[in-house]
Amino acid sequence: MPWAGELYAMSEDERTMYRLYFIEQRPGWDKPTDLIIGSGIGVKPVSESSDWASADQTKDIHDAMDSGVTRCENVRARWRRWNSA
Repeated sequence: MPWAGELYAMSEDERTMYRLYFIEQRPGWDKPTDLIIGSGIGVKPVSESSDWASADQTKDIHDAMDSGVTRCENVRARWRRWNSA
C-alpha cells in the first residue's frame, strides 16, 4: 500500500494555497520508498470568508488516496531505480 503526503505552496497574491498530494510506493512497510507519484491536487483559499469548508480538503485527500491505491494495484511495469547499475 502507498504512503501519502502533501506539498503546498502559497499563491503569489497570498490568497490561495495550492496542494499537491502524492503517494510513496514501498515494497513493504519497513522498506525504503521506491516510487513517488503525484496523485491529486487541491486548492484552499486563505480567507475565512470564502465558502470553502474543511470537507472540501478531506474530499481532495480521499480522492488522492483512492487514486494512489488504484494506481499501485494496477501497475504492471517494473521501473529500474535511477541509481541502479
